[in-house]
Amino acid sequence: MPISRITGQLCTTTTAARQTSDLPDAALIRSIAAGDKHAMQILFARHNVRVFRFVLRFVGDKSAAEDLVSDGVFGRLASSW
Repeated sequence: MPISRITGQLCTTTTAARQTSDLPDAALIRSIAAGDKHAMQILFARHNVRVFRFVLRFVGDKSAAEDLVSDGVFGRLASSW
Protein backbone atom coordinates (compact mmCIF):
# COMPACT_ATOMS: atom_id res chain seq x y z
CA MET A 1 0.00 0.00 0.00
CA PRO A 2 1.52 3.37 -0.98
CA ILE A 3 2.50 5.71 1.82
CA SER A 4 0.15 8.41 0.57
CA ARG A 5 -2.79 6.04 0.94
CA ILE A 6 -1.76 5.08 4.47
CA THR A 7 -1.19 8.66 5.64
CA GLY A 8 -4.52 9.61 4.11
CA GLN A 9 -6.20 7.31 6.62
CA LEU A 10 -5.27 9.42 9.64
CA CYS A 11 -8.19 10.06 11.92
CA THR A 12 -9.84 13.43 12.28
CA THR A 13 -8.39 15.85 14.80
CA THR A 14 -10.21 15.89 18.12
CA THR A 15 -9.07 17.11 21.52
CA ALA A 16 -7.91 13.61 22.41
CA ALA A 17 -6.15 13.23 19.07
CA ARG A 18 -4.31 16.52 19.51
CA GLN A 19 -3.23 15.47 23.00
CA THR A 20 -1.98 12.14 21.66
CA SER A 21 -0.11 13.84 18.83
CA ASP A 22 1.80 15.95 21.36
CA LEU A 23 3.14 12.87 23.13
CA PRO A 24 6.79 11.88 22.69
CA ASP A 25 7.55 8.78 20.61
CA ALA A 26 8.21 6.62 23.68
CA ALA A 27 4.73 7.35 25.04
CA LEU A 28 3.17 6.64 21.65
CA ILE A 29 4.99 3.29 21.51
CA ARG A 30 3.61 2.38 24.94
CA SER A 31 0.13 3.31 23.71
CA ILE A 32 0.64 1.18 20.59
CA ALA A 33 1.68 -1.76 22.78
CA ALA A 34 -1.59 -1.28 24.68
CA GLY A 35 -3.54 -1.48 21.40
CA ASP A 36 -4.04 2.20 20.55
CA LYS A 37 -4.38 2.35 16.75
CA HIS A 38 -4.53 6.14 16.70
CA ALA A 39 -1.10 6.30 18.36
CA MET A 40 0.22 4.07 15.56
CA GLN A 41 -1.19 6.43 12.94
CA ILE A 42 0.45 9.41 14.62
CA LEU A 43 3.81 7.66 14.93
CA PHE A 44 3.65 6.61 11.29
CA ALA A 45 2.71 10.13 10.13
CA ARG A 46 5.53 11.57 12.21
CA HIS A 47 8.26 9.32 10.77
CA ASN A 48 7.12 7.84 7.45
CA VAL A 49 8.90 10.37 5.24
CA ARG A 50 12.25 9.89 6.98
CA VAL A 51 11.91 6.12 6.91
CA PHE A 52 10.86 6.22 3.24
CA ARG A 53 13.88 8.34 2.26
CA PHE A 54 16.20 6.03 4.19
CA VAL A 55 14.80 2.93 2.45
CA LEU A 56 14.79 4.67 -0.94
CA ARG A 57 18.54 5.29 -0.69
CA PHE A 58 19.10 1.55 -0.38
CA VAL A 59 16.65 0.19 -2.93
CA GLY A 60 16.75 3.04 -5.47
CA ASP A 61 13.16 2.46 -6.58
CA LYS A 62 10.28 4.62 -5.31
CA SER A 63 7.60 1.95 -5.64
CA ALA A 64 9.71 -0.70 -3.91
CA ALA A 65 10.58 1.74 -1.12
CA GLU A 66 6.88 2.54 -0.59
CA ASP A 67 6.06 -1.16 -0.38
CA LEU A 68 8.88 -1.85 2.04
CA VAL A 69 7.91 1.01 4.34
CA SER A 70 4.19 0.23 4.32
CA ASP A 71 4.75 -3.52 4.69
CA GLY A 72 7.76 -3.17 6.96
CA VAL A 73 7.81 -2.20 10.61
CA PHE A 74 4.82 0.13 10.42
CA GLY A 75 2.80 -2.33 8.38
CA ARG A 76 3.62 -5.21 10.71
CA LEU A 77 2.60 -3.23 13.78
CA ALA A 78 -0.65 -2.12 12.20
CA SER A 79 -1.54 -5.62 11.03
CA SER A 80 -0.81 -7.18 14.40
CA TRP A 81 -4.16 -5.97 15.74
